[in-house]
Amino acid sequence: MSEKDYYENDEVFSGKSITSHNKFFGNCTAISPDSRQIVTFNPSKDRCEFKLYDIDDLSSSKRTFTSEGVTNNLPCWSIAISNCVDNKKSRLIALSCFSAKELEIHGDDKNDEKDLESGNKYLRPQTLIISITDEGETYTYLGPEPIGGVVRFLDSDDSDCDDGNSNNNGDDSDQPLKNRTVLIIVNVSGIYKETMNHIKRKIFFSRSPTIKQFELPQKLSKRLSKRLSSIHWEKSFKLLHKSIIRSHFIVHSFENEQQIIEMYSLITGDLEMLFKRYENLVASNMIRGSPIFAISQNEKILAFCQQATSITLYSMENGLEITTKQLEGQIGIYKILDVNFIDDDSKLLIVLEEKEDRQREDSVNHQIFVVWDLFTTFKNSIRQIDYSETKKPLKMDLTYRLMNSPGNMFAVRDGGDVFSVLDHKDVASIRDPSVKAIKEINIPTSGVDHVIYTVDGKICDQLIIDNVEPWQPNKKYLRISVFLDSTKSTQLIISHNTIQVWKWKRHSNNITEEPDKGDRILEYIRARKKEIKVQELKVGEREFVLKVSTNSTASETKTIHWPNNVNILEGACQALYVLTEKKHENSITSFKNVKSN
Repeated sequence: MSEKDYYENDEVFSGKSITSHNKFFGNCTAISPDSRQIVTFNPSKDRCEFKLYDIDDLSSSKRTFTSEGVTNNLPCWSIAISNCVDNKKSRLIALSCFSAKELEIHGDDKNDEKDLESGNKYLRPQTLIISITDEGETYTYLGPEPIGGVVRFLDSDDSDCDDGNSNNNGDDSDQPLKNRTVLIIVNVSGIYKETMNHIKRKIFFSRSPTIKQFELPQKLSKRLSKRLSSIHWEKSFKLLHKSIIRSHFIVHSFENEQQIIEMYSLITGDLEMLFKRYENLVASNMIRGSPIFAISQNEKILAFCQQATSITLYSMENGLEITTKQLEGQIGIYKILDVNFIDDDSKLLIVLEEKEDRQREDSVNHQIFVVWDLFTTFKNSIRQIDYSETKKPLKMDLTYRLMNSPGNMFAVRDGGDVFSVLDHKDVASIRDPSVKAIKEINIPTSGVDHVIYTVDGKICDQLIIDNVEPWQPNKKYLRISVFLDSTKSTQLIISHNTIQVWKWKRHSNNITEEPDKGDRILEYIRARKKEIKVQELKVGEREFVLKVSTNSTASETKTIHWPNNVNILEGACQALYVLTEKKHENSITSFKNVKSN
């Protein structure tokens, strides 16, 4: 596929301009970086209404206020809310209103001159900063030069605030965000960064000469310059909005049969990481829409999707592809609306939409929730359910009406109600397998060398592997073996120095047939030079939670939750180190019998 075909395959919203139905276009809902408050904005002819919600109570707004000074003659809106500032006494709201010109590469200078000559100030972009305190609201326009575009507050770390004596020379492009509130404004002219310092409980706004400006990445500028339709600016708005992920600006392109993702820092403007993936795409497989990105809470994994049913995970440490998952459709063609990491980055929540009949304009669109367990090998690691409230459809036709925050996702219904997607009954039903049970296993204290349990906690005598620590001088060393499934195909073995999980590559259809020893594989291993002292063990289907003491007094413990919260590579490397040490300590010349015994 040529680069030209790639750009021309971008989405046009249902073939109709959104502004033909609504005068105001944009994201009028935002969540703070600390995920504590949500702000909604409803522009009307007479007044503009703001509502604040606490995450802990979304049933009603915490605060409502109006502003009659906000112009509503511009069609595009973007809103953002900051973390607490001024010793947690206030928050900032940024409201930017602008026209399509801020979203088009090629402006119309003649029309600009006419606007100035006629004194039509309402056609000029503006960004309003509202400081909210218990006493009321304070309004300040960002200026003196008008700037409008997609706005976003960056997350800041106020846990180590200074005493107000920090030396600020105005050059903060590469400084951390401690004790600072940073506002990002993005339009086709570039990325603008406004830094507000918290000094002696006051917030100082810089002026235009000190606002940092970064150029847009070349590939994005090229894409925005393509005039595909009369509503190109609407697509530009969506693309710019979805390119901002936390403190990163992410750009996707397709060149020479390669998916290329560039990740830039919104703090310094530098290129942070480059992700590449070879894929021979054809037009029929390309999604009709802009790419979607999500970053895990620990900022270790980048999730990316651009095809209708494909999600790719990348390592943010080295840019390498981790895996690509294809989601299977049932009725129509899936369209991925949004993705987000949940449950301590162990799962990916995916919102899909499918159409019964793409040839019919009145065909019903079904919204679907999908949960993907990222670190399990369960057969049902991907679970999905249709959204049940068909009479109360979610406002998901534009993905920026979904609000992502670390570990959570919020959405807005047609009536304006804000709710947590994770708390919805449909998502709760697939978030964790309902029949999954976990059982505590008795830990033998003395009088037995090797005890073997089934997944139900019953004593048995079957083993996948026996002598897992061949360096032990006494073959009757203490071991606890537990099957992790009812078919007895996966077994946990806890011994003197190692924790191991072994499994059969396959299970014969004939349950009486004895598996061949060559068909067993080591799925997980963790080792330590000192003795492993088990404090508590719980097991379930393909899962165990093990608590071990990390010192001789047993006052400090470590919990290992497999497969949900373990690093397989780290455990294997540590095991190799321990095995090498044990080999030298015991003068063992060969460890080959580890697999054969």
